[in-house]
Amino acid sequence: MGDLALELNDEVMAEGVIALEVVEAGAPTYRAPFAWRYRYSYDDCVNVTRTSFWHKTYTSIWYKSTSGSSWSTMVSYRKLVNNETLERCKSNSYRLKVGVKARRTSHYNIEFWE
Repeated sequence: MGDLALELNDEVMAEGVIALEVVEAGAPTYRAPFAWRYRYSYDDCVNVTRTSFWHKTYTSIWYKSTSGSSWSTMVSYRKLVNNETLERCKSNSYRLKVGVKARRTSHYNIEFWE
């Protein structure tokens, strides 16, 4: 986090009365940047759920048919709405890859299953 600097000004307003002014002169509150995070599985199905009401979450899902094949797209850069669960399955796939773009890992949940 950034440094916080305080400035304290005192001024005599009248006899026996002192006014104090506290001024915050620091950087704005830190906000995590959006970042892509990836998970892989040999299972055939995946659920991606947005768990945060306030924070946007995007997902992409790919699969491989065999170990030597290229990644094929199942979902391309989809924005999830609050509490939405996106489910995708690819029977007999070799591997699944899920990418999620969010500010924090607490904003979504990924679950792989057969």
